[in-house]
Amino acid sequence: MQHTVHLELWKGYKRTVKQISDNGVTQEFLSLKEAEHATGIKSQNIGM
Repeated sequence: MQHTVHLELWKGYKRTVKQISDNGVTQEFLSLKEAEHATGIKSQNIGM
């Protein structure tokens, strides 16, 4: 699967994850996994 993604043979879709804090600061992550790692919030608790 990784090979097909690298060669863009797999036509899946991608969504970014955006975080907007109470003070208006935003962050954008390329995946739920990246958002989970950066924020410390488990991916199942991140709404999309």
